[in-house]
Amino acid sequence: MCTTPQKLRKCSFAPSSVRSVRGGGGHVLVLDACGRIHACGWNNRGQLGLDSVRDCDDTVDLIACGWDISGCITTSRKLYVWGSNAFQQLGICQRGFTSIRKPFLMQLPLNDTPLRISFGMRHTAVLTADSKIYIYGRLRISDMTPDEINIIKISQSSMVVKLIPRLASELAIQNITSGQHHLMMHLSAAEDQESQPTPMELKFSKAIAPVQLHLGSEHGLFVSKEGDVFTWGWNEHGNCGNDSTDNL
Repeated sequence: MCTTPQKLRKCSFAPSSVRSVRGGGGHVLVLDACGRIHACGWNNRGQLGLDSVRDCDDTVDLIACGWDISGCITTSRKLYVWGSNAFQQLGICQRGFTSIRKPFLMQLPLNDTPLRISFGMRHTAVLTADSKIYIYGRLRISDMTPDEINIIKISQSSMVVKLIPRLASELAIQNITSGQHHLMMHLSAAEDQESQPTPMELKFSKAIAPVQLHLGSEHGLFVSKEGDVFTWGWNEHGNCGNDSTDNL
């Protein structure tokens, strides 16, 4: 047992090329700048994924480790997992598959796109691009589940976690991380159309020719060639000058 940091004297990568390092119960994965994974440590469940070198155009974007399980997501958003499947945490429910010793392509329901992956001692959690979390394996859900989320059982060893519809338009799950028997979610404001700086065409009659354009803090106006003033936007204080306080 080491109680102080030890310098590696021999490794299969240049230290300057290291992008990320992840540690499991007794193994370590290292991702280098070329998108390749280097592994060392315990391999009793195949968590190192040894002898799995293959030629492909895809590279690894991120890596993760659990107790005796490993995984990665590639730049093309493919999800691979390997190691222990004793609690069906690899998403394989067939008998005889207690471990997978080489990277296995995990297909999510509805072909959802994986964004983040996190492992606990006996579970796998996958965050998708549309802010859902798929959980495989054994993770006990507390009886005091927050009112903000829905948990739907898919099978005996899998479930999906989603925000309730009322919050889904306001918040998004940006990241996840797992402990031994628990899962944490990072929520932030959802990126909706109103907050994105995307050019949009103003809809008005082609007979109207704008000659001047002005913007306030959250409202706008333009003056037409005929001298008419058109306004829109935030109107809480009568900013738009239409004898109302309703937004336009």
